[in-house]
Amino acid sequence: MNHRSPILDLPYLQPAQAQKHVTHNSALEILDAVVQLSVESRTTGTPPAAADPGMRYIVGEPASGDWAGQEGQLAVMSSSGWYFLTPSKGWLAYVCDEAVLCQRNDYGWSTPSFDLQNLPSLGVGTRSDVINKLAIASDGSLFTHAGAGHRMVVNKASPSETASLLLQSAWSGRAEIGLTGDDALSVKVSTDGDTYRTALSADPASGRVSFPSGADVSETISSPQGTTVKYACGTMVATVTIEMGRGDEFGSGTLADMYRTPFRYISWDVPFIAPPTISLTSVCPESTGNHKVITLTCASVTTNGVSELQAFRTTAGTVDITAHVTAHGRWA
Repeated sequence: MNHRSPILDLPYLQPAQAQKHVTHNSALEILDAVVQLSVESRTTGTPPAAADPGMRYIVGEPASGDWAGQEGQLAVMSSSGWYFLTPSKGWLAYVCDEAVLCQRNDYGWSTPSFDLQNLPSLGVGTRSDVINKLAIASDGSLFTHAGAGHRMVVNKASPSETASLLLQSAWSGRAEIGLTGDDALSVKVSTDGDTYRTALSADPASGRVSFPSGADVSETISSPQGTTVKYACGTMVATVTIEMGRGDEFGSGTLADMYRTPFRYISWDVPFIAPPTISLTSVCPESTGNHKVITLTCASVTTNGVSELQAFRTTAGTVDITAHVTAHGRWA
């Protein structure tokens, strides 16, 4: 029969043993030392000058005095002096003077490292699941830079898949922003979480934005020269009508010196944030035969207006030419 236990080396009571209480108390003393193990220090190799029974130390290097030759062992003060226990691999001890938990391994005592790489799932304040492998229940989430910028990436396997941000109310979807089923950025909204309507779509090839469900007008501005419509999305369309003159104020009527009107200048009622794209059309009652207007030209288009707008025609006219200018751009 073995006389000691295989793990903690506790003494066994033997058949017909005298003074069984001595063996029993010795086992209890070892249990008292190692259960809920905490030590005063793991760095000192010199026994303290005064130690109370029950104080424990991990013997540091180099060991001296009563601890000589006991490096890495567990030194326990009893009523009769120091005794030593040999820790096994995997023991944990709280080190009071460092306020850390250390672990016994093949190389001695060290602070355990908890590997957080390649975790199957993680829940913070809530439980994760097979779909939501990262789940957070919190009043907020903070992602900040490490000295420069910060980019958050949402990647999908192919264009037909989805990479998006889904906004819900009481666990029912109300808006979705991202790449949903193709590579065009879209903003979709829903009243029930089942049927979604595309409010905005951006073409990845051209960058042009469309509003499949229509766009609300933010403001309409009317003036004697025309109308400017500001859309809530930031698009602005200005239409201007201007009388150019008869078209024979200048020129001799030859192909090299065509009849032409004086220069006209247009100032937009609301400035664009960048030069808009314009289209030019003309109206003239003398629109048949040789009285047809040949063309309309301008020198420049800016955020504030059009300069040197001019109409050309092949024959002298008797009725004024009207020019219609439509500008497409952005106000915000």
